[in-house]
Amino acid sequence: MSRIVFWLLLGTVLLSPIPFGAIFPWSYTLLALIVGALVLIWSTTLLIAGSPPPVTLRMIALPAALFAAVIAWALLQASPFTPEAWHNPIWAETAKGLGAEVQGYISVS
Repeated sequence: MSRIVFWLLLGTVLLSPIPFGAIFPWSYTLLALIVGALVLIWSTTLLIAGSPPPVTLRMIALPAALFAAVIAWALLQASPFTPEAWHNPIWAETAKGLGAEVQGYISVS
């Protein structure tokens, strides 16, 4: 059962560009629902069967560490606890334009 669900999941992801490249809301929403349901079913069948996960954390340690570094950098940019010299100058201009105190960040968006 788990193998069938895995191949359905793989086929769905590989064929995802077919409905207009998944650029319309209905197509990428449908794709997200199908992939989410298949991942849930696949992980449930693995859990019920008592088999270990096919990919261990040791196998993806480097990508996981790099992903964690990117998330940490994004959180740092969105944090107001950085030195003021690091803040984007647009925040000072915004404070002047509004005539009020505005919290600065590294990131603008």
